[in-house]
Order: sequence, then structure tokens, then C-alpha cells
Amino acid sequence: MQRSLAFVLAGVVMTWSAAAIAQVPDATLTVILKNAGVGTFNKTNTIGTEVRVFAESVVAAKYNGATNVYAPTVGTAGPGVGFSAKVDSLYSPTKVPNNKYFVHLEWEDTANKKVSLGPYTVPAGASSLGAGGIGSAVAIDVKNDAPPASSSLNCYADNPDKSTNLYFYWTGTAFYVDRDLTEMHVGTMAGFALTVATRVAQLPFGTTFRKVSGLKPGTAYFYCVREVDRYGATTDTCRAMACTTDGAMMMPDLAMAPDLAMAPDLATAKDLAMADLATGKADLAMGAADLAMAMGMADLATGASDLSMGAADLAMETADLAVAAPDLAIGAPDLAMGGGADLATVADLAVGGGADLGMGGEDGPVGGDLGMAVGEGGSVEGADIGGVPADGNAADGSPGSDGEFPTGGAPAAGCGCSTAPASPLRAGPLAALGLLIVALRRTRRRGSR
Repeated sequence: MQRSLAFVLAGVVMTWSAAAIAQVPDATLTVILKNAGVGTFNKTNTIGTEVRVFAESVVAAKYNGATNVYAPTVGTAGPGVGFSAKVDSLYSPTKVPNNKYFVHLEWEDTANKKVSLGPYTVPAGASSLGAGGIGSAVAIDVKNDAPPASSSLNCYADNPDKSTNLYFYWTGTAFYVDRDLTEMHVGTMAGFALTVATRVAQLPFGTTFRKVSGLKPGTAYFYCVREVDRYGATTDTCRAMACTTDGAMMMPDLAMAPDLAMAPDLATAKDLAMADLATGKADLAMGAADLAMAMGMADLATGASDLSMGAADLAMETADLAVAAPDLAIGAPDLAMGGGADLATVADLAVGGGADLGMGGEDGPVGGDLGMAVGEGGSVEGADIGGVPADGNAADGSPGSDGEFPTGGAPAAGCGCSTAPASPLRAGPLAALGLLIVALRRTRRRGSR
């Protein structure tokens, strides 16, 4: 019985050991790839820029390869460059009977791409997988396509200065998976090569316009829109027709105009300034002359007016004298009849003597006329007007007595005159007439002033 139990235990241990041996991976697979596209695969550990390699067991998922295998494993792989990815921990049929593997290749492009190869029986040990299968050294092509192209490129000269600004616009691409950005390139020749030097802008994906400033006036420009994906693959769309800036508004260069610069009679600024100054002085002189002339004419007019007024005053005085003459003639007998008292009253008008009556002055008679008829005492002692002066001297200069005829001689024959002293009553009317005339003239003059 004890012997039987020992055999049973030995069988269990052998069965367990065989199962444990069967669970140990015994194969590896290196997948050989080549970039057959236009972009560059780049190690980032994501399918955004790499190829994911996955080995899937047909028996059970527990026999699958690792899920995080990406190629390239280092660096980059540009167009035409080969690279590979190694998948560890696989099981050969020796370990897992009937076990085979599908190999899946996945990467992003304009759309998500996936290539499935197999199933393959992976022998124990290290193996490779190429385009020809297990053991093939021919690389499996993985291709990155160029992004879709933009279209309908247009342009026009734009404000604020159409001679230096162009506005570019286009129809963008539809959505795609590995989209990245849009570049715009500008050149002055059709079919120009797109380089870093011709690139005027890098725009986010989806941008469909761009304004470019600082261009040359009156110049034809060509432009291209380049779509760029994450692998750096590009698609160029170029406008065949030129976009032209407006010509600049050219102002004539007066300083360089030959005709103006060479004109022999062109005055310098200094000469012009001096000419203007001389002209101004002449204008001022003429203006002063005009003003003086105008003032002179005004003075002449004023003087003429004054003369006219003086003539009118003179005429009025003459008229007044003419009107007063009859009154004086009528008043003379009255004065004579009034006697000494009346004469004394008249004489009071001339109390100031010769000065008040203007003896030889502005108002009185001249020489031995009326102004000489009044003596010191205010009485009238002279003879007739124009006769013997009031001081009693003879007209010929010989002395005589007051109130007497010259030289004391008798009157002329037939005169009928008395040799007695002249009576005050006889001389009174004439003196009164003279005094009245003088008073009227003085009154008229003072009123005109």
C-alpha cells in the first residue's frame, strides 16, 4: 500500500513539471520593415509617428506577444529606410501545441492603417519575418501617404496699401488623421522651389487665408499652400496665375526734374525772399502815398468848407450892416437931440477908450477914422470924421487948441462955419454912429467863434 502511494505521488509531480515547462516562452520574432511612404517614422512610443507590431496567438490570448512594441525602436526612419521591431516571449508549437501567430502592423496616416500577416508557425528560438514569411529577409513595406491638398487658390491686392499688401485665400483640406499644419510660400517666379526662405507663414491646420505685407509695388507674386502631416509628409498646391500688387503712386521728383533744375532764370530762395521784401516795401510806400493823398484831399475839402463858411459869415455881416445903416441914420438925430446926457450914455460904451474900440486893432477904424474920435475923458472932441485928430494937433503936424480948427485960422470962405469951438452936440451923432458900428462887428465876430 505504501508502495502504491509513492507511485501516485511520483506521477503527480511529473505531470506538474511537464505543465510548468510548457508555459515558458521559447521563441522570438523580428519583423523587418521599410518605410515605403513620403513621411518619416519617428520613435515616440506612440502610433502617432511609429508602427505598432503585435503578435496574436491563435490558441489563447495568454500566448500573445507584448502589446507595446513599436518601430522604429531608435531614431527615425525616413522614406526608403528599413527598420525593424523584435517581439519576445512567444510560444512555439513545442510549448503550445498547434500554436500559431498573426502579426499585426498598425500606424496612423491620413486614415488609421492596419496590415495583418499570417498566421505563422513560429519555431522555437529566434526567427525573422519578412515580406516572404518566416525566415524572409525582404522587408515589409509600411507606407505613409502625403496629406490631401488644398484647392481654389485666390488673391487680391489689399488695403490699406494695395501696392504692398496681398490677401491670399484658399479652400482647405478635409479632416485627416495625421494632420499637422499648413505652410504658405511666396515667390516671384512661377514654379519656384519651396524652401525655408520662401516660407512666409506656418499656420494651424484648417487655416484658409493669409495677408502678406511689405511686398514690392507693381510686382507679380506666385504662392503655394503646403499641407504638412505629422510625419512631415507634404502636399503642395501652387497657383499658376500671378497675384500682382498695385503700382505705387509716384510723385514727380521736382528736385531732380532736369528742366526745373537747369532753368537759368530760376531764382534762389534768398532772391525770392528779397524780391518779396522789396515788393512789400513798395506796396507800403504806395499805401502811405495813397493815405497822405487821401488825408490831403480831406484837408483841402475841410479848408474849402471853412472858406465857404467864412464867406457866408462875411456875407451875413455885410447884410447886417446894410440893414443897420438905415437904423443908424434914423437914430442920429435922436442922438443929437438927446444932448449931453444921451452922448454921455453912448460914451459909456467906450469907457475903455481906444483899447476897447480896437484903435488901430482888429475891430476899430484905422488912423484918424472912427477909432480916433474918442478922447481921454470919453467925450467926443474931434471934428468930422477924417478931420483933426482928437489930441488937437493939426493935420499937418502944427499944434492947435483942443476943439479948434487947425492953426486957429478962420474957416474957409463960404463955409458958413463958426469959428467957435465945436459943440459936443455937433460931433456927437457921428461918434455915436462909429461906436455902434464897432459894437455890432465885435458882437458878430464873437458869435462866429
